[in-house]
Amino acid sequence: MITDRGTAFRSEEFERYCQEEKIQHVLVTTGVPRGNGQVERVNRTIIPVLTKLSLEEPTKWYKNVDRVQSALNSTYQRSIGTTPFEVLVGVKMKNKEDIRIRELIEEEAIKIYDEDRKELRERCKEQIYNVQAENKKGYNSRRKRARIYKEKDLVAIKRTQFGPGLKLKIKFLGPYEIVKVKDNDRYDVIKIGEHEGPVRTSTCAEYLKPWVDNESDDSESDSE
Repeated sequence: MITDRGTAFRSEEFERYCQEEKIQHVLVTTGVPRGNGQVERVNRTIIPVLTKLSLEEPTKWYKNVDRVQSALNSTYQRSIGTTPFEVLVGVKMKNKEDIRIRELIEEEAIKIYDEDRKELRERCKEQIYNVQAENKKGYNSRRKRARIYKEKDLVAIKRTQFGPGLKLKIKFLGPYEIVKVKDNDRYDVIKIGEHEGPVRTSTCAEYLKPWVDNESDDSESDSE
């Protein structure tokens, strides 16, 4: 049982009663409503409903407490598969249904569902951002700084497409000339001469290496 720190709940007599009946009694911390999550979830429905029922006489909100209590206790709860009243007493509550309160409770239930879903999505989004930031930090700490190329540099480009019979082919193609330097270590290159490979393409620094005029096919096949 979870309660606030009211005098009645802190008395020796009540404590003795809980011990005799083997009741686990938990006192929430004053000023920390989340410590009593079960009650706070119910209050998220009760308070707005009482507010709407007491619009004409806000100071007499307490006159509607019994109506709201009765409606909540006789409302089906998915978590327990029945109504709170039936769980406690063993039979269904026989009362005149208050349509207005039932509608207000349903409205608040839908509102709470939407708020919880939005909050969950925000938490998930924040978690994704945190993981991405951690992954980026880890990647950058291990990543070798990219070599910087400039226009007119001759380079070899890494073969990125492999098909049947190509796995044993040279890993780098060239020469290619850098014709445009772009952001984030990206480059546009064009083919120089007659050799295998696309005439013009875009690539990144990690797929490039400086071209050496006299490098052999064997050296071309090295993957750097």
